[in-house]
Amino acid sequence: MDKAQLLYRIKQIGDRATKGISDVMRDEAENIRDLARSNAPVDEGNLEAAIKTDFDYQGINRRLRASIYIDMEMPEAQGNGRTVGRYAEIMHELLAPYGSGRFNLGKKSEDKRAAGHDVGGKFLERAAEARVEPMLTRVMNIVRRSLR
Repeated sequence: MDKAQLLYRIKQIGDRATKGISDVMRDEAENIRDLARSNAPVDEGNLEAAIKTDFDYQGINRRLRASIYIDMEMPEAQGNGRTVGRYAEIMHELLAPYGSGRFNLGKKSEDKRAAGHDVGGKFLERAAEARVEPMLTRVMNIVRRSLR
């Protein structure tokens, strides 16, 4: 294999790995979002719907950036003029279990928990932590396959 062929092969490997890793990032961002929604308390508001994903490409290499976030400006469902933001912050940090425990689950959240969801504070943080290992495993498999 001459130098040009070797460089071409290296570029192919990199392109394949980059495409595969971008796909994993998109998929795992959505998995984190869905798990955070599953773990989020439910009341009368829009907290679950306010947990969103966003994807954009940045930098000179146009690398994919995935964001999982709470839309703090989303209106509460009751139409009272308030946004989800303050409620989301309080529930994430102070809701038992997992948060400081200043607040406890309400009836709808207890029902959601009884249905098998791990409802409680730190719902977004816990979702991200839960997907780290599966995401790294998927990325490593892509890199291994790219090198074959």
